[in-house]
Amino acid sequence: MADEIAVVGGADTQTDFHQATVIDPIGRHLATEAFATTPCGNRQLLHWLRSHGEVASASRAPAPTALNSPGTYGPTR
Repeated sequence: MADEIAVVGGADTQTDFHQATVIDPIGRHLATEAFATTPCGNRQLLHWLRSHGEVASASRAPAPTALNSPGTYGPTR
């Protein structure tokens, strides 16, 4: 079995959905998907992100992402 690649995710949070993307270590785009702004949608986003490879992290965070959350959009917890 091949080693998993490291990936990094990013999300643009909106009122009704999160637009997420995942890239590889050298910045190549791997996938983009939209997820509902609900607890279930948040879990689906994390599962989707992890399905693309080992989530790269400098810390022990559950899944590192870059978030764009203007105003009050996006998760509050």
